[in-house]
Amino acid sequence: MSTDLCILIRRPPYGSICAAEGVRHLIGAMANGLSVNVILMDDGVWVARVGQNAGATGWTVLSEALANTFRLADGPAPQVLADEDALTRAGLTAEDLVSGVRVASPETVAELVATARHLIIF
Repeated sequence: MSTDLCILIRRPPYGSICAAEGVRHLIGAMANGLSVNVILMDDGVWVARVGQNAGATGWTVLSEALANTFRLADGPAPQVLADEDALTRAGLTAEDLVSGVRVASPETVAELVATARHLIIF
């Protein structure tokens, strides 16, 4: 079954607004009743890492914002997947991620991207 929107986040949570914009678009899509998948790839897997601390940098801790999307969903919660190859390269495991984020194979990621009605890449 295709989703209305697939958001692909490839950038790390700090250093640019790209990852934060991906999370913001997720929240906006949910608020407008869209079915949405989020795929965390490359350095984007760090967005879901529990225990982030932005310190005095002025950046928002995106893992908390991502966790809130699961708690605040009026309808079905978004499907948020972390690419297993990217997790391995980052030295992260499923236990390092926000509750609700699942690990996905490259084949699953490819299928979700291919079947989404719309795709946004950050």
